[in-house]
Amino acid sequence: MSGPPKAPSHLRLVRGNPSKRPITKGTQAPPIRGGETPAFLSKNEQNWYKKIINQLIEREILTELDLKAVEMLVKAYSDYRAINSVLESDRIIQTVVTTTGDTHKKPSPFLGEAREARKELKSWLQEFGMTPASRSKVNVNEAETADPFAALLSQRED
Repeated sequence: MSGPPKAPSHLRLVRGNPSKRPITKGTQAPPIRGGETPAFLSKNEQNWYKKIINQLIEREILTELDLKAVEMLVKAYSDYRAINSVLESDRIIQTVVTTTGDTHKKPSPFLGEAREARKELKSWLQEFGMTPASRSKVNVNEAETADPFAALLSQRED
């Protein structure tokens, strides 16, 4: 199938429906109110999990079905941070000595790993509308604030 993958109904409701195609009823899972963090995550990963879950619940774009994807997002972020910490402690350009005694410089093999981890992390962030470009596609319903001037005018008309 050509084109971008079809967005889930709940995301289409949040982002808006510019194509005006009918949204299938009953496919939207109810939003969640919270939950326990998975036990297999490290302490640092659990903290990130809670933070991301709370941000997504606050924006009303997280459902029970999305929790595994959030776990994947947290794991991708953890991998990205681990690879970057190795790159910070090691040298990015390494000197390699060949069997003949010659030396030459080559980039660290962790540079490729960091690039792949960055791509994976970016794709997970885009799934949840957590990048500037993907966030611009999400319309969050904000509470309407009462306009005191409009209230005054409506009282005057009565």
